[in-house]
Amino acid sequence: PGEDVTEEKLKGDVDTALASAQNLTMNTVVVDLTYDGHLIYASQQAPYLFTEFDVLDYLMQQAHSSGLY
Repeated sequence: PGEDVTEEKLKGDVDTALASAQNLTMNTVVVDLTYDGHLIYASQQAPYLFTEFDVLDYLMQQAHSSGLY
């Protein structure tokens, strides 16, 4: 991506989005699998965030622990 994407930044963005969903009394989130034009999972078909941090796994764990689907 255009900027250095750190694990802390990604976690913060995920946490903020999930908190917003909860504040809106949502119980389900639909996830866009891209971040800044890159996939958040490894793929040979398209550019992806090259990071050791598994964004999708973190998002699913946080959503589930917050009572979101």
